[in-house]
Amino acid sequence: MIIIKGFGGAIMRRLVYLTQVLICVSLLVCITHGASICMAQEETGQTENSDINLTADNNNVSESELVKIKTKDDWSITIIPYLWMLAIDGDVTVKGTKSPISVNFGDILDNLNFAFMGEVRVRKGRIGGYLDSIFGFLETNRKTVQTGGGPAKVKVKVDLVILEGGFFYRAIDTTLGNPDSGAKTNMKLDLIAGGRWTYLETKLDIKSSPNVKGDKNFFDPIVGFTSVFDFPHKINFSTHGDLGGFSVGSEFTWQLWATLGYRFGLFGDDNANVLVGYRALSQDYKDGSGENRFRWDVIIHGPIIGLAIDL
Repeated sequence: MIIIKGFGGAIMRRLVYLTQVLICVSLLVCITHGASICMAQEETGQTENSDINLTADNNNVSESELVKIKTKDDWSITIIPYLWMLAIDGDVTVKGTKSPISVNFGDILDNLNFAFMGEVRVRKGRIGGYLDSIFGFLETNRKTVQTGGGPAKVKVKVDLVILEGGFFYRAIDTTLGNPDSGAKTNMKLDLIAGGRWTYLETKLDIKSSPNVKGDKNFFDPIVGFTSVFDFPHKINFSTHGDLGGFSVGSEFTWQLWATLGYRFGLFGDDNANVLVGYRALSQDYKDGSGENRFRWDVIIHGPIIGLAIDL
């Protein structure tokens, strides 16, 4: 279990711990559920296979198509724990003091800039919803910036919580190429509408001067899409894009990610998907003026690795 450092306020700490517990419980439920399915399949596999084969012979439909027809409108749940290695570029202003913030990939391990993330997706037919949570800590090396007292060495530290959720509609679900070919590709496109809530606790550690701290939270409405391509040999490729803010919370925000996946069996038939990819999130939020000015104008980006498990 990952513990995030230094959140201001007991409520935020409890929120982080509660979410971590829920994700761990979900993983345990997945393992237990998968084990029960495996045992049930062993007990009834021969009977089910004979029934399906008989129906397929009578109706000239393949076994895989019968399974798809039977389950396409059932509820499905997917949990996705994953890790995001964070690099960041931009500017942050706290109580009127502005500092550039830049962490490249060489600094990730030195400063332990990681985010733990967990996503849950629920679907029934063409409609569904999702909840994505991100808990991270960012720290930069000291850099010389101009402050009210003159040039100073400043280190930026940020505790970050992002909760994103929404609803989606499967607008496209089709097969590319010859459906009778063993090399067919399935393509899916979901349209998304939702929101993203961000909590920031930011500290400017100024050498030989008092530190400057500030915390903010804001909510952004977002719209976007997710596409999935299922290729032969259990390979898949996914992309996601969204934009929002529209001055409701931040001035503007956008997000892009892409992952390459490989499906395999985990207490079931190809119900797990190991994912590697890259994610980028841009936010431009500002509030106040003068000595009370706060601004968070950054792009957070980096590689991601995770595991999607279908319950």
